Amino acid sequence: MMSLFTKCFLLPIALVVLCHFNGVRADLMTLATSGDYESYMQQVDLHSRLELVGEMPWWWTAEDAATNQTRRSMKMETSIDDESDKTKMRLKSHVKTEESDNQHRRTRRRRRRRRRNRNNRLATNALTANKNGYCLPITSSSSTCQGNTKPCGGTRGDCCLGFTCARTSSGRKQCRPKTCLGSGRECSTSSSCCSAQCVSCNGGCQGRCGLGIENERDNIQTFYYPWYANLETDKKFRHWAIAGRGNDNGVYDPLNKDLPSPFYPRLGAYSSSSSETLKLHMKWIRRAGIGTIIVSWWGQGSEEDKLIWKVMNAADDQGIKVGFYIEPYKGGYIKDPSKTNNEGTRTPQTAKEDVKYLINTYGCHRAMYRRGGRPVFMFFAARSYDEGNQKEWAIVWKELYADPKYNPIVIAHDVNLENRIIAGEWSGGHDYGTEAAEDTSDDWPEIAEDYEDAGKIFYFTVSPGFDDTRLSNPDKPIIERNNGKRYEDAWKKAINSKTNNNPVIITSFNEWHEGTQIEPSNATTIKPYTYQGQSRGAFTYKDYEGDWGLKEEAADFAYLDKTKLFSDLYLKKANA
Repeated sequence: MMSLFTKCFLLPIALVVLCHFNGVRADLMTLATSGDYESYMQQVDLHSRLELVGEMPWWWTAEDAATNQTRRSMKMETSIDDESDKTKMRLKSHVKTEESDNQHRRTRRRRRRRRRNRNNRLATNALTANKNGYCLPITSSSSTCQGNTKPCGGTRGDCCLGFTCARTSSGRKQCRPKTCLGSGRECSTSSSCCSAQCVSCNGGCQGRCGLGIENERDNIQTFYYPWYANLETDKKFRHWAIAGRGNDNGVYDPLNKDLPSPFYPRLGAYSSSSSETLKLHMKWIRRAGIGTIIVSWWGQGSEEDKLIWKVMNAADDQGIKVGFYIEPYKGGYIKDPSKTNNEGTRTPQTAKEDVKYLINTYGCHRAMYRRGGRPVFMFFAARSYDEGNQKEWAIVWKELYADPKYNPIVIAHDVNLENRIIAGEWSGGHDYGTEAAEDTSDDWPEIAEDYEDAGKIFYFTVSPGFDDTRLSNPDKPIIERNNGKRYEDAWKKAINSKTNNNPVIITSFNEWHEGTQIEPSNATTIKPYTYQGQSRGAFTYKDYEGDWGLKEEAADFAYLDKTKLFSDLYLKKANA
């Protein structure tokens, strides 16, 4: 017999639980018998998963389980929101920290700027607000000056430029840096420069005033001719319609693509004054790895002189330097009846005035080609300089060397070291033409060494060929390009020669009349036509097709790309 406690307490509880369990199972059975198989499996799966993790008591109904699942989802969402808030707080804290760091950096930068400005400020008020020049270092041949921290005073010698003799804490005198402006810095007075020379900036510099940064690529150079003009840009033709040197009323008609050149330019009969042409030329020159152009210059106020600012600005945009090739222009030399070529003999005085004019006018531009801080000038037709006049040349150059405002480097069109270069106090020498360069190229190693021993600069000259038969010189020998082999051989000789920072000069970038150019060319043929009452026959221009085995556009740019390859090898060998 069951006890009273069992009957009255335990039995009712057992009955309630059993009924509840049967209700859960009944719910499942109802879903199973109804045919709603998907709902049945979902409900079974819910019960099973909750039972496995011990989160659903066995007596819960499906409604209890669903309610519990909803409650858990709400709890998880709340937890996610809390975590998101924490992440946001961390991000805000990170942003504040970063802002604080940036503020500290800005503060440090401001302090550094103030410190630099204070260090660059002179003790006196030598500097004024109106800065109109740049500091040009004075180059001196003296090696007796004392550098930084070197003893000075008395018999110990004076300090070098940019240093002052100051007494240290130990009582000894040493050379210390002056509180002054360094090379290339803007200035107003010479006393504000470490170099003690403030060179004026004229308006032509157009915000490009100062000293350019010298680099090894400056030693890869080419002759550049800015003497071309066309109807579209200049309302006239120059150098595209000539039958002879200096004659612009020749029998060639550029409008019919008939030019006084054995090759036809990829740009056609272009204008040297066109900004687009100059921009494209400088890009091509940079593509070839050339760092300096030596511009053909025909005197003060000439057509070429008027374009110098545009040429220098276009070159500066590509990081290219600009030097000057002073030609035997009319008025720049004295006619000599004994000279069959009528080039005559220059006077040392006209050359001196040309150099001073070029430095005073264009020396402020940072694209000005300098070597060791000194502007460089090359002279064409130096072979017409009588050897007996070398003493006069020596006097002129010594005067300019001694003047810190000028102190140029002057290069003669000659390689005769003893009788011309040394006797005339020239800084160095070069050849121009392909034939002349080939005559001396086998001796380049010896010549370069002799120049180095004499303290002079020797230029290696490379050129692809020569052909001026369309320039009223039909009987002059042609030096063929031999599919690029001649140009490559010239570079190999330069690369294999002993060098000590020797420049290489390419004849030329765009001297189309003589066929020495490396500027891109196109294959072109003209048909017979009549011009100024004269019959002109058909003509097929030479081109670069097949040079180094290249075709079409690759051939057009062959000499630019090969120049880059050869110049890289040359600089690598020179630095080895």
